[in-house]
Amino acid sequence: AVATGSDFAGFQIGSDYEVGGRKVLMLSGEDDADVLERRLIAVCDVMGVERSDLDGRILIYPKQQNIRLVRKDRDGAVTLTPYALRLRKLVKHFQVGVLMIDPFIKCHSGFDENSNDDMEMVMSKIGELVGDLPCSIFVCAHTTKTGDSGTQNAVRGASSISTAARVPHTFTVGTP
Repeated sequence: AVATGSDFAGFQIGSDYEVGGRKVLMLSGEDDADVLERRLIAVCDVMGVERSDLDGRILIYPKQQNIRLVRKDRDGAVTLTPYALRLRKLVKHFQVGVLMIDPFIKCHSGFDENSNDDMEMVMSKIGELVGDLPCSIFVCAHTTKTGDSGTQNAVRGASSISTAARVPHTFTVGTP
């Protein structure tokens, strides 16, 4: 939706972006390029978009062994990693409008995912990643096995993951 400038899930994307949308960078800590491409083709089919129309608008950074963007060292200092700083340069260079990070759990190290304080620090640092750039961040946090679909309790880890987000949204597949 962002890449085409069309509306999605009740969000009016087109009104906020220039005609033709913005570039999207997909950063994956789990899925390789083939899997991401198959998913993208499926989404294009559902939305009635030609995949070729998104060439140069969807940038896929496939599965990486390490997508750590934020770390906490033994002294408790919280910093963006060198990888995150390189990623920021890519976002700026390619004028990315949305950075998608999947999954959230793999983008940080040294933190307790069940600690509200720790997850608040991670979410804050991730926001600093794009800082003054005209780029939004979409963080995909997986759900718990017992999560109550449609609530902040569906997200794995501390509730501050959801409360720190500007627009938390839960997507489910199939019937609950």
